Amino acid sequence: RDFLSALLEHELSCPICLQLYTDPVYLPCGHNYCLACINATDASSGEKSLPHCPECREEYKTLAIKTCLKCEVSLCYFCASDMTFLCASCFIKGTHQNHDVLTIEVAEEEMRRVLQSRSKEVANRLQMTETLLQRAAEDQGTSDAVGDKLMSTAVALMDSMAGLRKIWPGDSRGTAEGADGGQPEHC
Repeated sequence: RDFLSALLEHELSCPICLQLYTDPVYLPCGHNYCLACINATDASSGEKSLPHCPECREEYKTLAIKTCLKCEVSLCYFCASDMTFLCASCFIKGTHQNHDVLTIEVAEEEMRRVLQSRSKEVANRLQMTETLLQRAAEDQGTSDAVGDKLMSTAVALMDSMAGLRKIWPGDSRGTAEGADGGQPEHC
């Protein structure tokens, strides 16, 4: 019996701290560690690259907690109210009885639906923004063209007035002189 206890203790011990797992995590490569131990290992490496397993050196992006943090039973529920994973025992005995608790599969499907819906919303808003930017650019181009046309019309009108001024004899101030350029007649 001591042999079996020792074997079980060895299987449930973290290879870093050599103690029974506390907050066990499961790496994608299949190795298990205490959450604090793997975080300390990642922090002490000081590398800017992805963290890697201390045993096999395989890089990973995220940690997966595969057992309940309280009783070390496999997780199979998700409490949407607290955003935590639960085992059946903690769900039944714990404080989650009146919460919105889903199986992990249903929670995953629900989260995928929400993510797809929000992704579509973002895509629609992005498309609407691009359309508005395109219209603004077109309006700016139209506005610039109208401004240029008005400016060229004003310049042409000023040139015409200057040409008329040169052609028109007499005072350009518009006084009431006679056609011969003499003094106006008085009564």
